[in-house]
Amino acid sequence: MPDIEVGIRRMTTDRYELTVAELFVGDSNFEQQLTNSGETEDLLEIN
Repeated sequence: MPDIEVGIRRMTTDRYELTVAELFVGDSNFEQQLTNSGETEDLLEIN
């Protein structure tokens, strides 16, 4: 199985003090890929 880098870049916190972040898999922005494919209902909320 190939090694895949996963990274998180913290952006800010929301009004509930939850972290808002970008998730990267390899060189790709995961949320951007979901948005482009129309799969935004599947975005993860990590508490």
